[in-house]
Amino acid sequence: MGEHEPVSIPALLAPGPLASRAQPVKLYTLQGVHLFLGQRRQGSRPGYPGLRQFARNIAQPYRMAARNDPWADWWLVKAEAALAQSTRDLTQLDERLADHLAQFPLLPDNTLAQKPTEMTFHFGTPYGYLGAQLLLKYDAYVQKLVQARHLSLLDRHELSRWIRNGRRVVIRAFLSASGYRDMGVSRTDLQTQNELAKAAAVAMGELPQDLANTSKRSRYAPTIIPAMNQANVRQ
Repeated sequence: MGEHEPVSIPALLAPGPLASRAQPVKLYTLQGVHLFLGQRRQGSRPGYPGLRQFARNIAQPYRMAARNDPWADWWLVKAEAALAQSTRDLTQLDERLADHLAQFPLLPDNTLAQKPTEMTFHFGTPYGYLGAQLLLKYDAYVQKLVQARHLSLLDRHELSRWIRNGRRVVIRAFLSASGYRDMGVSRTDLQTQNELAKAAAVAMGELPQDLANTSKRSRYAPTIIPAMNQANVRQ
């Protein structure tokens, strides 16, 4: 046995999964709270996933990626890329806002809401916390907008446009976790191109080759559990 090879541990003696939660955080705007909660579709009003729904949606492919589902791995790659792109886009919006406000002699300060909404994030995957970082960035962005509006640096139409542009960026990232289907497929099925693999390709799209052979995985993807040990993994 190599020096760094894991030692097999009887299931009854193995420690359970570690629980993790972040320190309490504060949301200072209603828009930030709304993007945490999300919105159900009602009549002509479209719905959108908030951080809570994103975290629930990404949990299933995260769990199945550990069971060697290549499509689950693909969803994690797409979610990581979407979160990173939205973070960059929101940073660019924030920089454009700063350039716009720099023309005025008055500038918003760091005044915070007197009664912010305090919450503790507790997610089962790293992607939930990546989404939380994006949400907090958006909340800080909107806070600047609301302050600028109060100082008459933005009119109500400008305020609405800036808020809408930022919200669209965040929702786009949260939508990236949608559409995955647990079909019980694994890379073994993919290698033999059996019916499970064919059905998964029809339902979720043809898998990129670098995802099929594990040469590409998300940086935050779980360790793949050997097939012989998967029966002992808690559901």
